[in-house]
This record gives sequence, structure tokens and C-alpha cells, in this order.
Amino acid sequence: MPRRVAAIDLGSNTVRLLVADMDGTGAWQEVARERRITRLGEGLHAAGAVTAAAIRRTADALGEYGEKARRLGADEISVVGTSAVREAANRSEIVAAIREAAGLSVEVIDGEEEARRMWLGVRSEVATSPGTTAVVVDIGGGSTEWIAGGDEVSSLVSLPVGVVRLSERFPVRRALSSEERERLKDVALEAVSRAAAVVRPVPPVQVIGTAGTPTTLAALDMGLAVYDRARVSGYRMSAGRVESWFERLAGMDASARLDFPGLEAGREDLIVPGAALLWATLSIYRGESVVVSDSGLLEGILIHRFARDRGLCGRRAGV
Repeated sequence: MPRRVAAIDLGSNTVRLLVADMDGTGAWQEVARERRITRLGEGLHAAGAVTAAAIRRTADALGEYGEKARRLGADEISVVGTSAVREAANRSEIVAAIREAAGLSVEVIDGEEEARRMWLGVRSEVATSPGTTAVVVDIGGGSTEWIAGGDEVSSLVSLPVGVVRLSERFPVRRALSSEERERLKDVALEAVSRAAAVVRPVPPVQVIGTAGTPTTLAALDMGLAVYDRARVSGYRMSAGRVESWFERLAGMDASARLDFPGLEAGREDLIVPGAALLWATLSIYRGESVVVSDSGLLEGILIHRFARDRGLCGRRAGV
């Protein structure tokens, strides 16, 4: 009989919940899915600690998600904290606030483990052609992970560069000048070049993008007024289209960006540095296009938990 479980991805920008029924083989069916932008990592780059307001927003979201998961009958809730939690000087305050609000403990993982679990989630959904090496990029709020492999992981790296950090370095709530856009692209290229010194895939390469930046760009490119996960996952966007969207979005202020169908409120500033990082990844790895995956760390949390408990590899039913 399937067991109902839940996973919560506690990111630097977004908190995401997945409730699923998982059977004895590791196959699972989605029951409920939600996400909320809380910007836990707000101010971390400048102060070394997250703000009290960000902790409250995040703890409130965890309280609601924990309650929903229990109401739906989940008998286990796995919460994983990433860049903002592991780097914050006040990590203990974050963990304590979540325990008080939600009655949940937080597993704080390092960047390499984050990359490995993200890989599990992405590869449960997106396959590459035989003989092709996948380079998966997970553009987060506080960190970005690059991981390469075929059937198995061959190399990975996690760097402390993400959209929230970059939004605090560049004035992305207003339109960027051409000089500022070039400077942001140079910073993104420098970050990806550091990643490429570690993650060296054997060509030919297919870039796969996960997290809010690639999925949002896919929704924008399709003109989706309502986000459609089924249409976004597997969507292929050319490198030229990614650069075009970067230039277009960076050239207007945050309020004007919200006029585009498919751009979620709360992401109108972060989409600019995110698009720069995705463009830079395609440039450095000479990718002609990016395949978008809506699955990533959140799904990988479930798969990893099952594999750890049973010694098997989880997968989505029907995949």
C-alpha cells in the first residue's frame, strides 16, 4: 500500500512543498504541490545573517505547509535547508523558529549534497540522448549548482552565487543601463568559468535548467498566463532566446516586467540575474539550447529519502 510522505525545500528565495504517495518500489504520485517566495536569504550577503522579518515569513510558510501535509495524511515530512540556512550566522534562530511554528526539524545540507539530490530529481523527469552528457544547472537564491553526467554523476560543484545575492549587487529593480547589463553578464561568465574548471563534461553536451529562472523563462517564452507545469517541463529554449529575454527584461523596471504573462510576483527583480547566469552557462558550455525541468531538489528529497531507507532508487510512477 502506498505511503503518503511530504518534502519541503527550504530555499534562499522560495519554500516549496510536495506531498506524494510512494509505493514500495519508490514510484510516486503527486498529491499536492505549493510554493511561496519568502526570500529567506534577504540581507545575508551584506550582513552574514538573515533578517528577523525573513525568518518570520519563512517560519509562517513552514507552519502552513506542515499543517497541510499532516491534514493530507503525510506520515513523514522531510525538510531540507540549503544555502541561506547553512551560511547564516543565525542558523540556530532559523531552525528554532521553524521548530516552534511547524514542529519540524530541518536537515541542513552542503552544496555538493544539494547538487546530488537535485540531480536525482531532474533525472527522474528529463532524459538525454544516448552519447550526450547532461550539464544540469540549478540557479538558486544563494547558490548555484552545476552537475554533469550520463547515467551517473561525473562531476559537480556548488558556488555561492545566486539570484538573491546578485540582486543585492546590481540595481535590478530598475532598468539596467547597457554598461550595467554587460557588467552583470561578465560577473555571470566569471562564475560559470569557475564552475567549468571543475565540471568538465565530455561533449556533446545538453544543458538542463531547473529552479525558478529556467521555468519562468519557459513560461514567458510560451506566453503562459497560467503556469502549466506539464508544458514547462521538457520545454527547449535556444541560447539566443535566453539572451534576448535577458536583454528585454533587464532593459525595463521591475513593475513593467510584471506585465508579462507568466512572470510570478516576487520574481520580477530576480529574473534578471537568473537569466544572466543561464545565458552564461549556455555560453561557457557551448550549449545551443536549454531543456527546462520543473523537477529538481524538491523531488530529489523524496527520492533520496526512499533510497536511504530502502536501499533502492525512487522514481516517479510512469517514468
